[in-house]
Amino acid sequence: MSKSKKKTTKSYESIDEIFCDLADILRPPERLSVSLAAAKYRYVNQPGAYVGPWENATAPYMVEPMDTYASDEYTGMVFVGPAQSGKTDAMLINTILYSVLVDPMDTMIVCPSQHEARDFSMRRVDRLHLHSKQVGEMLLGSRDADNTFDKQYRNGMLLSLSWPTPTNLAGKPIGRVLLTDRDRMPDDIMGDGEPYDLAAKRTTTFGSNAMCVAESSPSRPVENLKWIPSSPHEAPPAAGILALYNRGDRRRWYWPCPHCSQYFEGTFEMLTYERRAGMTNLDVGETARMKCPHCGESIHPDEREDMQMWGIWLKDGQGIDKSGKVFGPRPRTLIASFWLRGVAAAFVSWKKLVTLYLDAMDEFERTRSEEALKKFYNNDLGEPYYPQSASDTLLPEVLKSRSEHLRERHVPEGVRFLVAA
Repeated sequence: MSKSKKKTTKSYESIDEIFCDLADILRPPERLSVSLAAAKYRYVNQPGAYVGPWENATAPYMVEPMDTYASDEYTGMVFVGPAQSGKTDAMLINTILYSVLVDPMDTMIVCPSQHEARDFSMRRVDRLHLHSKQVGEMLLGSRDADNTFDKQYRNGMLLSLSWPTPTNLAGKPIGRVLLTDRDRMPDDIMGDGEPYDLAAKRTTTFGSNAMCVAESSPSRPVENLKWIPSSPHEAPPAAGILALYNRGDRRRWYWPCPHCSQYFEGTFEMLTYERRAGMTNLDVGETARMKCPHCGESIHPDEREDMQMWGIWLKDGQGIDKSGKVFGPRPRTLIASFWLRGVAAAFVSWKKLVTLYLDAMDEFERTRSEEALKKFYNNDLGEPYYPQSASDTLLPEVLKSRSEHLRERHVPEGVRFLVAA
């Protein structure tokens, strides 16, 4: 046997070792959800950021999407969110770990291009094998079991890394298909249609065990600037990930105010900050606070962590009272869809969001270029971008839809005058 062969093939010194190895393969699967499997087996090694076991408490809003991945109730899932929210680690890496260690099923990750599929394989999957010991030990020992675009495991599972072409998305049946960075893919794959629909076709023979996932930050333009939402959680008319989100049950992340305990969905427009002469944008960012839409009290950034721990996903049409009781009908659909706003992203602060926004506005004032603003709204807030010229096309109905409920005899901060008619 050659030296290279010894490195890739496991040798046994007795029949007992063979039986012990087979016992691991034949052992019944653990009854774990995706989030619990990640907490038990995932080890994160990102020097300069975080090194240690996976902590679900870091991004609690990712627990429900992760666990929905293994649900028999849904055959599809869509996640819209900003950068620095942990969506790639939770929605892709942890679900790979789950498929390898808990519930084996062939899985395919679809990246926007072949280059990015190769990078994902080396930077994400190989590091998962290296740092999460139990996952790495499940790799087959043969030389052809660990390639750039294919990984084979001892339980028979095959992980494929691919990119959107008609051939790649119309091949053999695969139980689980996950599309990452959906809005960086074409909306029509060489005339064959939407990549999500092509990917979902590969899972249909698996019935209730099938799962097709798409995650991305939104980057497609809004197609109708005069659009008025028909329901509280409806996304604007745009191609790509937002169109897929609208197919599902449209969940949004709500958290309770630390002062009045009323739940609300935090948005960037609720952030307030002070601007005085001589202050830099960074100085202004340090004054960022969130204003509760119910009681009007100012919420300090240090209170966000506690709000996150009590946060909850609400489907379109549902409500929640201050005691945390959810009420209202839940939409019936086979797709679970989630939309997280940038102010709730675990790895970016309100200070940084305000600073980035002011920097982008300064660039717009100097150059009239909206690229920095578009990047801020798409990547940092996880929202579609409305051009600055769109303010000229607002209808009365649009302004009405943006109205806020105020308590009696209360004048909001910043009001210059009142008009009665």
